[in-house]
Amino acid sequence: TDRCDPVCEHSIAEDLAWDATRHRWLVSSVRRGAILAVSSAGAVTTLARVQRAGWAVLGIAIDAKRGRLWAAVAALPQAAGYQTADSGRAAILRFDLATGRLAKEFTIPAGVTNPAPGDLVLAGNGDVYSGDGRAGAVYRLRADADRIELLVPPGTFRSTQQPALSADGRTLIVAEYGRGLAHVDVATGAVRWVAHPADVSLVGIDGLVRVGASLVAVQNLVAPARIVRFAIDARGAVVRWSVVAQGPAVPEPTHIAVVSGVVYAIANAGWDAFDDEGVRKPGIVAVPPRIVRIMLPR
Repeated sequence: TDRCDPVCEHSIAEDLAWDATRHRWLVSSVRRGAILAVSSAGAVTTLARVQRAGWAVLGIAIDAKRGRLWAAVAALPQAAGYQTADSGRAAILRFDLATGRLAKEFTIPAGVTNPAPGDLVLAGNGDVYSGDGRAGAVYRLRADADRIELLVPPGTFRSTQQPALSADGRTLIVAEYGRGLAHVDVATGAVRWVAHPADVSLVGIDGLVRVGASLVAVQNLVAPARIVRFAIDARGAVVRWSVVAQGPAVPEPTHIAVVSGVVYAIANAGWDAFDDEGVRKPGIVAVPPRIVRIMLPR
């Protein structure tokens, strides 16, 4: 495991994405309401910012082919400048990947109460999928569309986390924090819970990516938090699992990304420094977030 230089102190780093063209990491900052660019030398600059105080940047996704940077944003108490009057306001934003300029804001579909789109995944055709961790819905934003579609209605899930896509792109794999993993048919929106052995726990998954015929996940409901690998069969069922990293190697992990078969994770994310009302907890020592590299066993 190899640690990179700090991203920024108490930013509450949530998600990361690799910009291969510019050889930089992009990291979402909940606290700053920004997307930070981290160079290979560890230098940190602000690429894009939400022009509303109290709005957090959560999930991000890069569409290198189209030069797009996607971000899910929502008003959260942990974001600097948050006002209770903004509660329940959220959107999905599209930025220019090269410049960080805001290109378009997409509003949440009507009828969704108290939305908070969080984690994103990009399909090969440029479509973006997002789970709503508060409303329990799943959204789809087609590559050339001007509005967000409701793929799975509100209330279906309770706390969606980072989704992944099957190899053929036909199935969205949704992490439901309190229940496990679910398959969502991207054509119909039908939901089917992932089968798994009785001795395998799928709850508490925050970050999730597919690596070949396996899923790699951040499981931070357990103590210590860990990164696990789930082997899946042709039906998408989990057949076995193993711990990839845990404890001091990956303190307070959130999301993960895969670059050339190597897993990278956000560690020391910063959520633990604040309570549910966004107040900094007394006695918490400031520890900068980090990007951690993890080599998967063959």
